[in-house]
Amino acid sequence: MDTIITLENDVKTAIGSKSCVAYVFFDLSLAFDSIPWEVIMTKVNDSVKGKMLRLIYALLQTEKASIKSCDKFSNSFCFNCGVPQGGVLSPKLFNLCMSDFPLDNIKGKIFADDIAVWATDSSLYGAYIKIKKTVEDAVKWSLEKKLQFSSKTVGIIFSPYRSQHQNSLTIHLDNLIVPFVNQTKYLGVLLDSLFNMNNHMENIVRSANQALNIMKCLAGKDWGADRKILRLFYAAAVRLRIEYSFPVLMGIPAKNFKKLEVVQNQALRIMTGAMKSTPIPALRMETGIMSINSRLHHLALNYILQVMEIPNHPNQQLIEISKAYVDTTSNWEKKTSYDTKTDKYD
Repeated sequence: MDTIITLENDVKTAIGSKSCVAYVFFDLSLAFDSIPWEVIMTKVNDSVKGKMLRLIYALLQTEKASIKSCDKFSNSFCFNCGVPQGGVLSPKLFNLCMSDFPLDNIKGKIFADDIAVWATDSSLYGAYIKIKKTVEDAVKWSLEKKLQFSSKTVGIIFSPYRSQHQNSLTIHLDNLIVPFVNQTKYLGVLLDSLFNMNNHMENIVRSANQALNIMKCLAGKDWGADRKILRLFYAAAVRLRIEYSFPVLMGIPAKNFKKLEVVQNQALRIMTGAMKSTPIPALRMETGIMSINSRLHHLALNYILQVMEIPNHPNQQLIEISKAYVDTTSNWEKKTSYDTKTDKYD
């Protein structure tokens, strides 16, 4: 969530100032399974000492596996790389190895093996040159860590100008060519070069409608799940798809936002068995489900409170900027009053 909010803020700020943002989304090939133990222990040795260090090394050494074929198992063998799948310490050990990824003079976010780096400049060529230098540093880093980038690594240019020829830009990543595309998916969010989120919205509506079809099969007049079960299914299978990317949905146009309300209204009618002529506010009161707009604002307020409670949270600065904007708007509204008789502002 923090990564998506930071990405959205930087892109919208750049587009608002008529600047270009060059992004490269790295994808590591079999990252959790191929990272060498010597790399892990070198990083662990810098921060952990004593018995805990020996315990981590023993944890890696005791990992064994065997191959099953036709109900027969091969002899067990040990690994010499990777972290245990499903291990409690595995994400921590992997993040520790990723902590020195080169992000000098450039912005970036790392979420497990999904890496995003970006550079902002007033010109497309300037942003391209900045991001190209980071990609060259990333190649050197991967060689030191004995990791490989996959062909899923892509770049994208966010620009307010439709005339930018983005597909003509390429960057060499070791023996791969990183193409600059007009659309890519990062952490489940479909991003396009204009950042209007239209394609992402269509993707959400499409997947939500698929879940609604399952919901229709579960409901019935004389048989099927009751309203309580249908409500739980809606919250887990339909509404969750919308809430996941709520930061990028807060600023979409109203006409696109109504598509999400239509999806929820269909779910409310399935839950209650009501007719199409039933008023939507009555359906919301009957099921105890608020509108999508209210729900997303509720999630946004909860996120703000969580950020403000965590010391040195990376997104606290964004919250302070938003707070200053709200305070300025409130002061303007207090100073400005509307007279209904004269139809003028004071």
